[in-house]
Amino acid sequence: MFATSPTTPIRIAVVGAGYWGKNLIRNFDALGHLHTICDARPDALAHFQTEYPHITGELSFEAVLANPDIDAVVLATPSLTHYPLGKQVLEAGKHLYVEKPLATTLADAQDLVQVAQSHQKTLMVGHLLMYHPAINRVKQVIDSGVLGDLRYIQSDRLNYNHGRNDRNVFWDLAPHDLSVLIYLMNGQTPQVKAVTAQNGSAVDDKIDLVQASFQFPNGVIAHLQTSWMYPKKQVQLLVVGTKASLILDDTLPLANRLVQVHFDEQGNRHEKMVEYLALEPLRLECQHFVNALLGGWQPQSDDQNGLAVVEVLENVQQLL
Repeated sequence: MFATSPTTPIRIAVVGAGYWGKNLIRNFDALGHLHTICDARPDALAHFQTEYPHITGELSFEAVLANPDIDAVVLATPSLTHYPLGKQVLEAGKHLYVEKPLATTLADAQDLVQVAQSHQKTLMVGHLLMYHPAINRVKQVIDSGVLGDLRYIQSDRLNYNHGRNDRNVFWDLAPHDLSVLIYLMNGQTPQVKAVTAQNGSAVDDKIDLVQASFQFPNGVIAHLQTSWMYPKKQVQLLVVGTKASLILDDTLPLANRLVQVHFDEQGNRHEKMVEYLALEPLRLECQHFVNALLGGWQPQSDDQNGLAVVEVLENVQQLL
């Protein structure tokens, strides 16, 4: 582990300055811990060096690994590169924050965890929703007992996507929801009960609709639906208990996103809006990584959390 005084910055290199990498760059710079921006595209790197003139720019990933001034590396690169690049980072003696998923096979994910442990380095996976204030509010409500005994959870992540960079829609979108399900169930890994899938578009031969059912060791049932071909964006989490339910709709205005619902003895529906802090989840996630390194403790979305998500992804993949 790495521990230093709170006044000492963690010198972080963000590798990959693309669609998501630019957000990580912005946040780690705002937190005062960005040391290097690394991207193999000269034009992209030049643009970021203009925007962040105080930050080192680097075209070579190998140079980042060899730089003793860099404490940690953030990988915002395609998922197929997470294992080979992440392993090099850890073997170079640097802490690693890797975007989801941890790896694209369970064997690779297990190897990354082993390498991190053998080198005594922190490994954190970018499961963003575990740092979302609304999700943490859902967890608080569940733990308070207000919902009663949980019965089932449903998570829908549907939209149209022409990019389709991952192997299929489940590997692209489901890591978000699986990390949340495992988090809400206090780290339990669910068993896959059923999977249906379809390639409904003519864009390519990748599966673009997956519906999966799970059961947790505590008996709670979960349903997860992901789609690249849905004509309307739908991002919704439903948590059903014996006393009340929660509905989180991430497409609604902030004040209406999280609602608690219950029915009285006459069957009348009652709603109550549940408030939560409107903070940027990614800023909280980046700060959490820094705090974990400063404090020498395991992050919330640590190697075991990342490993559990990849295990479920691979179990579903086998059924596909």
